[in-house]
Amino acid sequence: MTRQQTGPVAIGEFEVTGKKLRLSRLPAGATAARVLIRSGRHVLGEIELSVHEGVVDEKPLRAVSCDLPPITAGPAGAQPSVSVVIATAGRVGELRRCAASVLAGEYPVLEVLLVDNRPDRPESLLLKEFATTDPRLRYVAESRPGVSLARNRGAAEARGEIVVFTDDDAVADPHWLVALVREFADPAVGCVTGLVLPLALDTPAQRWFENWGGFGKGFRRRRFTAGDREVPALYPFAAGLFGSGNNMAWRIGEYRRIGGCDPLLGPGNPTASGEDLELFIRHIRGGGVLVYSPDALVRHEHRRDLDGLTRQLHGYGVGLFSLFAVYIGRRPGELLPVLRRLRFGVSHLLSRGSARNAGRGADFPAELARAELRGLLAGPFRLLRTLLRRRRA
Repeated sequence: MTRQQTGPVAIGEFEVTGKKLRLSRLPAGATAARVLIRSGRHVLGEIELSVHEGVVDEKPLRAVSCDLPPITAGPAGAQPSVSVVIATAGRVGELRRCAASVLAGEYPVLEVLLVDNRPDRPESLLLKEFATTDPRLRYVAESRPGVSLARNRGAAEARGEIVVFTDDDAVADPHWLVALVREFADPAVGCVTGLVLPLALDTPAQRWFENWGGFGKGFRRRRFTAGDREVPALYPFAAGLFGSGNNMAWRIGEYRRIGGCDPLLGPGNPTASGEDLELFIRHIRGGGVLVYSPDALVRHEHRRDLDGLTRQLHGYGVGLFSLFAVYIGRRPGELLPVLRRLRFGVSHLLSRGSARNAGRGADFPAELARAELRGLLAGPFRLLRTLLRRRRA
């Protein structure tokens, strides 16, 4: 966002070729609209417009196509079979919404695996019933807790050549799968991630999270390799540089070859998060190629209240410690490369002027920043709890 907003922000899209603005979210009292600029299947950028008494000022859109970067989509290719894995822990309504958005997309060769991570709960009956509503849906139970185990179970059950992951609190764009799969026309590419934008910015907590950085990684297509030189000093250990687990696709053989998500990490464990970032690092350090495509869009429903966001950022702190501890613990030879970047990592984490923290704004609650630091300090104890739990299991 170009300015810090203190009230609700409308969400919309502008189609350059048709010169048409469409608002999907216009909350009461909104004084600004965050509008995605696109040309057909291609995402070009974003602009903020003012809103007055429910009317959006569209004047800045007239010249918007002149100021946007050129389209840099990957090459077109065949359409291999795709398996979309959506893990859930009892959130039936959210999962239905997510799965419906995937099924409504334009990709033709598709199955959607609904991985139930709490199959002993009454909600499981509703999930099983929903799975019968479309032949492309399949119910899969994974009784061991943790999103990593749920995703790995989904990948083990997948029949597609490409396995795609998203979360039940996400909503897929109609062109999402086409954009992800297009990048696999390059045989060197093993993983593709995409753009994640907010589904709504109605509450202060949602706006704080987005101003802090959210999940978005920008509007420029990127290709990452182990030898990439046009990257920050932390590369490839900068958390969140490559994308996020709610919008990632893998060649099924590559995902299985590197072992999938580490079961010690991620939601459902005391370690709380970090499973996707550790997986990306492992892929890149192992010589893999990862492409980030802004055309591959999903919308994410951010936490609506301060308590929920506080828990989320605390979990990110826990996961940040845990992912590096697990990564190095399983690969002691990586200790020195991580230590070489430690000074840059501390500055990136704590400095108010770092790219990570610059967007927080004056109204960003100090307790949110403290929550993440508390999580970082709690990381060793949470990881120990996870190890003990796995040992007992």
